[in-house]
Amino acid sequence: MKKILVLIIATLLLVGCKETVVEPEPEIVIEKDENSYHSIKLYTENKTIPYIISFYDEMDDETYGTYVVETYDSNFEPVWTLKWRDLEKKDTVFAKKPFVYEDKLIANVQGVISIHDLLSGEFLWEIETNNDQTGYSIREGILYVLYYGEDLVTGFDLSNGEQIFHFQDDLLGLNAVFMDSRYFVLYTETDLLDNLNGYAFGYNGEFLKQVHMSTPKEQKISWQNVQVSDESLNADMIIDGDLDTAWLESVKGYGEKEWVELTKTLPSLINRLVIYSGDHSSEKNYEENAKLLKVNITVGDGRSFNYVFKNEGYRIPDVIEFIKPVTADYMILTIEEALPGTLFKSTGITEIYAE
Repeated sequence: MKKILVLIIATLLLVGCKETVVEPEPEIVIEKDENSYHSIKLYTENKTIPYIISFYDEMDDETYGTYVVETYDSNFEPVWTLKWRDLEKKDTVFAKKPFVYEDKLIANVQGVISIHDLLSGEFLWEIETNNDQTGYSIREGILYVLYYGEDLVTGFDLSNGEQIFHFQDDLLGLNAVFMDSRYFVLYTETDLLDNLNGYAFGYNGEFLKQVHMSTPKEQKISWQNVQVSDESLNADMIIDGDLDTAWLESVKGYGEKEWVELTKTLPSLINRLVIYSGDHSSEKNYEENAKLLKVNITVGDGRSFNYVFKNEGYRIPDVIEFIKPVTADYMILTIEEALPGTLFKSTGITEIYAE
């Protein structure tokens, strides 16, 4: 009897000590054709909705389709989805890329700008413009829109849609041409591109200065020295004048808070900065590596400002215009936020020069 009891206990101990096999969790894959995406963006400042994906789902005859915005949490679990169905495909695309500002998502679908709660996707308010390709900008909680009603520029309170600013000038026959976070520029409509006289206004409607809207043949101002905060060895590629070479930061992550300092021996009068964000050495490298998204720039006389990059495509630079030219012999660019690439986390800069 004792022998049987010992055998039973030994058997139980062996069974209890057997290593438990844990099955690995299956990999989560979002089943979408990546070629149909026109926006895959990681918003690092928002931990609840970090991934926002937008794409077109066209009908077989390519005349109608559905525009879709999907959001995912940090585990790639779906959070909410918006769909605009039965959109007629015109000469232009269905929609522009969605834009996030604080706790709001702004969508522009065939000229109808709609505001949604970022956490829930709840529709808040919308406006219908006169132009499928209308532009807009956000400054201090105000949404400025081109071509709303009879206005050239109209400002709306982003929280409730209340109209609080409008600009209209029938006497000069002006048309809005572009706007950014600091000012908007209007030009006199003419068929002669070399004679486009533009006018820059602040967002309070104040006239700032007259500008020439054609592309001037400005003298290219190159920087002579470059220093970076990390230990990378290819920083000189930022100022070598060659779009086939690029600097990639070498720290862990996307290089937030890393900086680049450019200097020259004698100060020059600078009208604009030209920055190639990302690695433009090839289309493949441009897509795979991260790009600048939000930076802080200090230039010349100590003027410091934040800039959000458009990243419009391969070999297309961002051009930062100064309404008042800056006398500068140095520039410091600090990375605040990066736009992830499809494969690598290294944030790149191909070239920076001034005009």
